[in-house]
Amino acid sequence: VAMNGLLAITRRTRRVLDEPGVGEIAVAMLRECWTVAALEGANLSPDAAEQLVDAMALRSNDGGSSTLYDRLAGRPTEHDAIYGSFIRAAARHGVPTPVSQMVQALLAAGDAATS
Repeated sequence: VAMNGLLAITRRTRRVLDEPGVGEIAVAMLRECWTVAALEGANLSPDAAEQLVDAMALRSNDGGSSTLYDRLAGRPTEHDAIYGSFIRAAARHGVPTPVSQMVQALLAAGDAATS
């Protein structure tokens, strides 16, 4: 959730998480997802999202994601499986997910351009 869509949209590797603003978007998406996951019974703390995004950026800055590689190959992305499921769960709980909805919409629009 935190990086798949952002890598595909920017067509860049994990290094993009170090760019001003991009890491903050990743943190916001992760917090949205973890908030919903906690409501669904998962033991996750949205407060730890920033630490995880920082760790992902450091782990392998040249690494990509399946969504990035799908986009680069002109294949549809798995955006609904990654974002759609928790966005629908969020709606059931009345939790807003504006950042994730934006990323999913951009991925869907990109998929439409490759079909």
